[in-house]
Amino acid sequence: MSNVQRALLAGPGRFDAVCLYRDSAQGVAVRQIRGAAARLISFFQDSTCCPDNLRVLVALAPTVLEQKVPASFSAEAITSIGNGRFPIGDAAVFVQISAQSDAHRMYALRVVNEVLGPVLTSCREIMGARLLNGQETFGFPDGTPGLGNYSRSVANALPADGAWLLFQRFRQNATEFFRSAKTPLEMALIVGIAPVGTRRSEAQVQKHVAAQPPMHAHVPLMRAAKATIIRRGFPCRHNGEEGLAFVGVTPAFDTIPHLLRRMNDTPDALLPFIEAREGGLFYCPPSVDWLEAQDQPAFTPLTTGPLGTPDTHLL
Repeated sequence: MSNVQRALLAGPGRFDAVCLYRDSAQGVAVRQIRGAAARLISFFQDSTCCPDNLRVLVALAPTVLEQKVPASFSAEAITSIGNGRFPIGDAAVFVQISAQSDAHRMYALRVVNEVLGPVLTSCREIMGARLLNGQETFGFPDGTPGLGNYSRSVANALPADGAWLLFQRFRQNATEFFRSAKTPLEMALIVGIAPVGTRRSEAQVQKHVAAQPPMHAHVPLMRAAKATIIRRGFPCRHNGEEGLAFVGVTPAFDTIPHLLRRMNDTPDALLPFIEAREGGLFYCPPSVDWLEAQDQPAFTPLTTGPLGTPDTHLL
């Protein structure tokens, strides 16, 4: 796995963002798009340009990669589920930024636009937005954001020639959720884990859930599928809507429609409170060479200088 993009096996950061770029003119050669993506991957793979507290993942739409991806994929296999419940947009390039400070996130956003902007049009920019104690919108723990690697067993499950990535931005209806679930236990019966509270209350709720596992709670339902997928999503806010930017990476395309069908066709208690607003299907190239762009010139940002130490200030 040594040739995989640095960000592919890293968890979400404390400050996240997703950027989507598309060809609005329908006149850009796919080789140009691949070339720009290759420059971006090369820049952020270089540890001298990209410090350890900043990771950037770049993925491309299958149409941009032409014949380089496995032929088994089908966007219709996703969009047909639930009469279009999980939309797939027309973005050509997907970028996820995982940073440990807002300064690093802003730096990466500027670099991404400088590389992709001359070729593509920015169509979406979604910013991570955790609550103060790390909760997501419904009050559940969002794990411990950081940049540690996933386990070796999960890493080895990803193929050396790339992996499939599904992106979905979900709007979460917090008002309706808290109206329907007024106690921590009622919340846990919907999601399948205890919401954030005191240690004592969390332990009591989790003990009850473990003793009587809820049949239709979201988390146990997804875990029971036993699918190999790395979840790299994060709580977000976009145009006044709070929710989740779900990012899932898997070695086999069939995993994606399988999980979405399970979520849609089985009575998932979480579904009434969420709505997929936009999404995309992409492929994560493992390296610059895989994109056949070995001759790309070195990239040096023009609009932003290299990151200094925290004590460095512009005059």
